[in-house]
Amino acid sequence: MLHRSMRVTLLALATSSLSTIASAELFVVSGEFSNGYSITTVFETFPGTPGTFLEQPPVPPPAPGPWATTYVAEMTLTVRLGGSVVSVGSPIVAGTSFDRFLQLGVMESSGSFTVHEFDVATITPGIDTYYFASNFVDEAGQPSATALDRYNLFRFTISTGAEEFLGFATSLSMSPIPAPGATALLFLASAVARRRR
Repeated sequence: MLHRSMRVTLLALATSSLSTIASAELFVVSGEFSNGYSITTVFETFPGTPGTFLEQPPVPPPAPGPWATTYVAEMTLTVRLGGSVVSVGSPIVAGTSFDRFLQLGVMESSGSFTVHEFDVATITPGIDTYYFASNFVDEAGQPSATALDRYNLFRFTISTGAEEFLGFATSLSMSPIPAPGATALLFLASAVARRRR
């Protein structure tokens, strides 16, 4: 069951994009994983964000509190299994991240974008189980200080500390979203959340 706070967050993200889309950039990261999983990460950067940037928590990372982001204003991650949504979360809302492990490294070259550092979760305050995709955690669940050459998908339960490896990425790509499509995609995410009540 999708909690009301998630639905409100998605709707707020969609609504906020209407007023900032002219002065900010929206992007989508899409990934296909083994075992039938896929992810879609939609994020909006602050106006003036360079094409190449690294969004990460301060050092040392805050525990457990939220932290102010530098480049990414909003972010929503959707995880699907066989085409059905299994988790949606917004780790960044209004320039505040709730994920102390978040990493998003983007490189731009000749108008093309690639992701080189990626640790993004559906973590949302008040939710016990979340999913995360990362190239900083190996299949055994062991963290790495540097980016790995593979993106992995996990499910994590906070109350028990249980972490389950779900699959590795068979593809991962990033692209900017044209303005009309961005708004439509965000409203679609909101509609999916409402249907999963």
